Amino acid sequence: MSVVMEDLVLVVPFFPDSDPHHCILLMDQAQLQARGCVFSSPTSPCIAIGDSGTCCSLSDCCFGPDKERAVSAGVLVDNSAYIKAERCQFLRCCEVAVEVRSAGSEAHLKACTFTKCKKQAVLLHSGGEGLFMEDCMIENCGDTVTNGLVHVACGKARLRKCSLVNNKTDGVVVQSESRQNAPVLDMSDCKLTGNSTGVLFGFGTGGGGGGSGVLDNNEITDNGTVGLIINEVAPDQVVHLSRNMFRGNGSTLLGQVDVLMFENVKDQVVVMKNDHAIIECIQISAFDAVKVAKGLNLSK
Repeated sequence: MSVVMEDLVLVVPFFPDSDPHHCILLMDQAQLQARGCVFSSPTSPCIAIGDSGTCCSLSDCCFGPDKERAVSAGVLVDNSAYIKAERCQFLRCCEVAVEVRSAGSEAHLKACTFTKCKKQAVLLHSGGEGLFMEDCMIENCGDTVTNGLVHVACGKARLRKCSLVNNKTDGVVVQSESRQNAPVLDMSDCKLTGNSTGVLFGFGTGGGGGGSGVLDNNEITDNGTVGLIINEVAPDQVVHLSRNMFRGNGSTLLGQVDVLMFENVKDQVVVMKNDHAIIECIQISAFDAVKVAKGLNLSK
């Protein structure tokens, strides 16, 4: 079944029960195209997509435009489903704006904006396969969550030309939920400024929970705590840094620290020499204040 919707307003009223109440529920290989629509649901994701072969294509849609009406969440992608969203707005979501979970599920987001969302803008977890973001903006989010606004717990996340600006919590967090499906972050040409921390690999709980990644040609500046923290890296994997600009990061607690990594992962972090990279300080440990020269390849 294929459905096309244009310029509709779908609002779910408040129901006191615990049952899900979506604006749209897609299952059984249904196909939806929505253009210029407005969605609002106070207790459940506005759109829920489930089952293999089920997909949703959104363009110029808005989730939560009414300041007086709370919105629970934007989109839930589950059970090998797929979503493509372009130029959509996610405003004041109380829960995760876009959640991708279960094996085979993917989200492709282009030129979308996330503003004043209380929790994560995007969450890839519970076996979710892929997250692809391009030209997206996340700003003034993270009031009630300590995890990253883009939280990658499994699968592969690719970010291109995205901006995470003036958020109250960490920008991008890579924290593995399973050794069998360690997350991979591929981020380039992005701007992260004014957040708590720009990028975080691992919570430091042991077991290589930080996944792996490539950060290339990003601007990570003026974040309050640290620009990049590498607590953990997945076994036999690396975090590769090249052509990034780190500047002005750091709090009074640690001093000005742009990149902080711990002793146990230093052999899994590669910092490539490049004249365009500005790495003001790399500190191996928060306690011994060991500093490494600019551009040093730490894998050697």
